[in-house]
Amino acid sequence: MKTPKTLPGSTTEFVWCRGVVRFEEQGVDALLSVDGSYRFIAELTADPDRPEVQPERAYQALLNALPPGRTLRLLQVIWVDPVQRLGFYRNFTSRSVVTAEMEELYRAMDEFLRTYPLPYSRRTYLEFAARGMVEELTWWLGIPGMLEMYGVRVQFLDAAKLVGLLRQVTNPGLSGHAQDVPR
Repeated sequence: MKTPKTLPGSTTEFVWCRGVVRFEEQGVDALLSVDGSYRFIAELTADPDRPEVQPERAYQALLNALPPGRTLRLLQVIWVDPVQRLGFYRNFTSRSVVTAEMEELYRAMDEFLRTYPLPYSRRTYLEFAARGMVEELTWWLGIPGMLEMYGVRVQFLDAAKLVGLLRQVTNPGLSGHAQDVPR
């Protein structure tokens, strides 16, 4: 029986998982894939205004160090990011004193916050498919140090963030903030 070929960019294995597994000794969480592999995921961030940030060199170093036969994938996920605007809106509406001179400005700002589309943010994630061998986990845990010299920060996703990412990838409308965000 021939197994179906995975197309580049396919998220089937990413979405169809059997749960989250905690590697206590290493302090990291992973998705348990349907094929029995573990999917470790980390968010990559960098400050583009800093001269030491060299993402191209960081990615090249990462690929050169990748264990043979392993899968590494960069995910670019774009979604609504209401956090800053929601905080501003809450501060704005908590003001109890609005003078007559400021009333028109207050109404215009309220209308703007309710009708203007929410901002989107682009997030970059690194996904590593592993069989859970000690060498693979050691390599995964060494990524922050490897990329730090190029100005790229790595944050491993814990169970809650893994579930949040899955929710966002499979159904962006279930962000958990939709009911709180002024539209």
